[in-house]
Parts: sequence; C-alpha cells; structure tokens
Amino acid sequence: MYRQRKRIGALLAFRVGIVTLLLGALIFFDLHWPEQNTTIPPALYAFVAAVYALTIVYAWWWRHTADGNNAQVFVFLQLVGDALLVSILLLLTGGFFSLFFPLHYLVILGSTLLLERQRVLSLLLLCAVLYLGVIGMHYLPDAALRPGLVPLAGTAAARLAPTIFFRLVSLCLFAFVLRLLAREHLRVRQALRQTETSLFTIRQINDSIIRSIESGILTTDNDLRITSLNRAGERLLGRRPAEISLTTATAIIPELDPEVQDPESRRREAVYPHPDGRRLTIGYSVSPLQDESGDRHGLIFVFQDLTAFREIEYRLRLADRLAALGRLSAGLAHEIRNPLAAIRGSVETLYGELNDDDPLNRRLMEIVMREADRLNRLVDDFLTFARQDNDSAPGVFDLHDLLRELSLLFRGRYPEIEFIEAFGSDPLPTAGSGDQARQIFWNLCRNAVEALDGPGTVVITTAEYRDTATHRTFREATITDNGPGIPPELAERVFEPFFTTREAGTGLGLFIVFQLVKLNGGRISVTPAETGHGTRVSVRLPAGDGNRDSGGGRNGTGERL
Repeated sequence: MYRQRKRIGALLAFRVGIVTLLLGALIFFDLHWPEQNTTIPPALYAFVAAVYALTIVYAWWWRHTADGNNAQVFVFLQLVGDALLVSILLLLTGGFFSLFFPLHYLVILGSTLLLERQRVLSLLLLCAVLYLGVIGMHYLPDAALRPGLVPLAGTAAARLAPTIFFRLVSLCLFAFVLRLLAREHLRVRQALRQTETSLFTIRQINDSIIRSIESGILTTDNDLRITSLNRAGERLLGRRPAEISLTTATAIIPELDPEVQDPESRRREAVYPHPDGRRLTIGYSVSPLQDESGDRHGLIFVFQDLTAFREIEYRLRLADRLAALGRLSAGLAHEIRNPLAAIRGSVETLYGELNDDDPLNRRLMEIVMREADRLNRLVDDFLTFARQDNDSAPGVFDLHDLLRELSLLFRGRYPEIEFIEAFGSDPLPTAGSGDQARQIFWNLCRNAVEALDGPGTVVITTAEYRDTATHRTFREATITDNGPGIPPELAERVFEPFFTTREAGTGLGLFIVFQLVKLNGGRISVTPAETGHGTRVSVRLPAGDGNRDSGGGRNGTGERL
C-alpha cells in the first residue's frame, strides 16, 4: 500500500512538473503559432489551469476515497485523462504540426510502469485513436470547428501518410519495448527480493547457530583486534563486545597464543583472569579466517571453560593416590598402635615408681609419654583416614544447632578468641551424617584457632546455594579467621595428605575433612579472606528433605539469595 501511494504521488507530481515546464518554455521562447501570431492563446492558460485543478481533484480523491484495492483503476483513469489532455494540447498548438506529440510517449511510459498488460494495450489504442482524431480535425470544412488548425487538404499525401504512420508505429514500438523492459525489471526485482530473503534467512540461521553454540567464539582481524564475540563468549569472559571492541585478544587473555599451527597441535590452554577475580583455565583452538580465495582476514578462536574439568582431573588423581595410601596407612596404623600402647603403659608404670628426688629420669619419662601420646594421635588420624567410608547412616541434621554447639565449646576452651555466629535462629536442615559433619567443622574451627595462635576473631556464617548446573540446593557454612592467611600458591595443596605448614601438624586434618565432605556429597574450598588477611573455608552440603528442591532460600542474616 505504501509503495502504491508513493507511485501515485510521483505520477501527480510528474504531471504538474511537465505542465509547469511546458508553460515556462512557451513563455520563455516566445513560441510562434502557425498563424504567425506571436502571442500565447488564452486557451493555453486555461488548459494549464485545468491541469492544475484536475491534479488537485485527483489528489483529493485518492486521499479520501481510494485504497489499495482500486489503485489500478485510479491510475488508469488518470492516464486516460492525460491522453485526452495531450490531445487537447495538440489541438491548441497546431494539431499535426504541434511539437508536443512526444507527450504521448510519457503517457505510455506511465501505463507501462504502473498498469497491467491489458490496460496498457487499451491506453495505447486510445492514444492512437485520439491522435487520428486530431489529424481528422484538420479536414473539417468549417473553420469554426477547427480553430487554430491549418487545413491539410493541400498537404501532399506522400508527406502526411508516412509521418502519421511512423508516429503511430513508433508509439507502438515504444510501448512494446517498455513492456519488455518492465517485465525484465520485475523479474530481476523478484529474483533480487528472493535472493535478499534467502540471504537474510541464511544470516539469521547462521547468527542463531553462533548464538546457540555453548563454546565461546571470538574473531579478530590480522592485527588481533577483536571484531566479534558470541553470547557464550560473553558469559565465559564476563565482558560485553562493546567493552572489548578493537581491543587486542592478547590484552584480554594474556596467555593466548595466536600462532596458527598444524591442526593436531591447535588445541591449547591458557589462564584467563576473570573480571570478578577468578582465574579460569580456558581451552581454545585457533583457525585462520579466510575468504573463498584463501586470503586470510583474521583469526577465529573457539574456547571453553575447562576449570571444572581440571579440578575433577585433579581430584581423581588425588583420589587414586589416596586410595593406595589409605590401604597402606591402615596396615601401618594397626601394626604401630599395639606396640606403642605397650611402650606407653610400660613407661607410665616406671614413671609411677620413680622417687621425687630423681628429676632427670622423671623429665625424660614425661617426654617419652608426651611423644607417645603424639604418636598415638597420629595413629588415630591414620585410622580415621583409612576408615573413611560412608558406613554412617545418612540422615538430616540442623546445621545451625551443630555450629552453635561447636561455637559454645570453642568459646569455653579459647576465651581469648571471639567467635561470631553470623546466622539466624531458624533451623537449617542439612542432609548427611551428623557425626561426620561435626568432625568436619570441629577440624575447621581447630585449624582456624591454630592459625590465629593467640587472640583473634572467627566468623561463622551460613547461606543457601543453588547449583544452576545440577539444579540442586546446598547449605553453605563459611568459617573465616583474621589470621595471617595462607599463600594463594599453597591453597590448592591444603587438602593433600601430610601437607602442613605447622611443625607439629600431621597434615591429615584437612585431608580428612576433604574426604568426609566428599562422602556426604558436598564441596569444600579454601580462599583468602576478602579483607586481605586470614583464610576463608567454605563447605557446601546437600539440603535436607523438604527443602532440597527449593529454588532459593534465606541466608543466615535473613537476606534472600
């Protein structure tokens, strides 16, 4: 509808322009009429005024009454009127001798562009009949019936007939050629429209594929300036394309290797410093961005987040080593514990028989008993390590009650340390073994106290965590101390057996915690505290029955997660 209105408006404007141009030309060039009258006939002014008025009527009619359904009829009536106007103009300007016969070509041009084939033929026939009618006006006997027209009775037939014939034939040929051109133009436009539609569809499909791919896709030019980044890449890198546009890829991922090697060696890894402070392990491949001729215009990087996979690999390797170590530890612990108990009992008996005046021997025996106790604790840790299984009956316990109980015990034992409970009083049902959970948080609180080595603060918080990947709900308990903290390069090793930073430590406490958390289907992580001092240990255990499938919860302070 919009295109039809635009074409009809152009036809109206073109008519006004032609009439105005003709009128100006007549006045400017002082056209001589056949009667040698150098003045412009008043009828010509009336003709021009009539054309203006008729155009106004056309415009009003189309604006108020016409619509897209009768556009062809409306255009056809206009062009019929134009053919009549051209014939009148010929009569006013000399008929056969008029210079305005070519205006018929403009009428035919408009019909070819705007009308169907049948209406074009009808208009062509009308123009031919009207022109023959103008010629016939020259032969009327009464001069009053043909004002301004010169009689053609004296004109040689050999001159008149060929001129009329060739004019009419040229008009028909003009209409035929224009019709062929219009059909070809329409065919080309339809083919172009189909091609544009196909290209648009292909582009949409291509964009949808790129958006739907879970891997990040980043493209650069030959200077490594970033030119595009898909949605998965935005989520993985934590950056929007507008932020990194025209930034080099190596400025975003410093360890990125842009060299294109053999297909077998294109798969590489890099550490990416995420804007939120995390360090992600990214696996990526790089390929040249080429056109059909093989010219390289940039590079394509396809990358994924391998952080979770690398952590799983590390834990699997650790589990294999620990399984073998556990079997060895069980045998050694049982073989050592019985002789150690005999040694401890014998020394304690001898110690009771010593006289008070023998301080040296009493001191030596005290050292032996103390070291025997330390060895016994080490053996207990070995046995705990070796017996790690899930024989404990799983159930549901209140995490808040457990943490409050432990906090009370540690306050009584270490009055110089402030224990802060940053969680509410509402129950927090958690799935798992309550005894094993008590051992987990006992060891973590003891580690926090030993890390402080004097006055300090231990903050215990709880929260609810929703894993978007597995759609499971976890209870998260975090124990944070303000001690000296642990270096980041050692944070990943704290769960290895026999790894410790204290001289008197066995290196099994956190390892046992790690194993117990895993047995209860949870996760544990150690990170530096947000304040820059101290250590933060977070433990996530599955939510208890009745809240396992909840979509969200409240943390210990009552805030919605």
